[in-house]
Amino acid sequence: MSKLVPIEEFDRLIWDLVQKRISNPWELIQTLSTTNQQLDQEAGTLATQDTRLTIELELLDAQAEQIWHDQKENDWPVAWVKPKLNDLAKKRSKAQTQLDQVRSRRSSIKMSQDAMRENAVLLDSYQQGITDATTEQKREYIRMLAVRDECCIRTIMAETPTGRKMKEIEVDLVLRWYGSANNTVFPYTGIAAPAAPCGRAA
Repeated sequence: MSKLVPIEEFDRLIWDLVQKRISNPWELIQTLSTTNQQLDQEAGTLATQDTRLTIELELLDAQAEQIWHDQKENDWPVAWVKPKLNDLAKKRSKAQTQLDQVRSRRSSIKMSQDAMRENAVLLDSYQQGITDATTEQKREYIRMLAVRDECCIRTIMAETPTGRKMKEIEVDLVLRWYGSANNTVFPYTGIAAPAAPCGRAA
């Protein structure tokens, strides 16, 4: 049977958590600046590695071409040059794998930096309209900001000061560029909406 959460209380809780995180523009600026600097440094290192590996592949290809040229020029049996060619092929495969990994990471960094710029623009508009946001606008903000695979909503057993046990809803959100925002909230009863399992955002 699905666990149930009072929908009005649930909306209020989630929005309170998000609003606390996005209402301070200076926190966003500092987070984006620090993250962007780190990514810039990594991108610079990767660019150097990309150049080095590209040159290495060109040299390996040139060596292989020279070996084939010498073999034909001197009419050597292919078996004589095959060990050298195999060795070059192994080195080339290793260098190509490393280059593919470097370029994949460079592409990922670019996507992250593009996303940061987009989020900065979005959050600026959110902060300007946060006070008068409608319920639907608030939900849209949450959908844009929440990292879906890292959001979790679950029920836990809690105990009151008098020793009475009760169920509560625990919400753990991860917002882009802000990290986690979590809180344990209210006992749940009444008309409700389904609670989302760990690993999915509401």
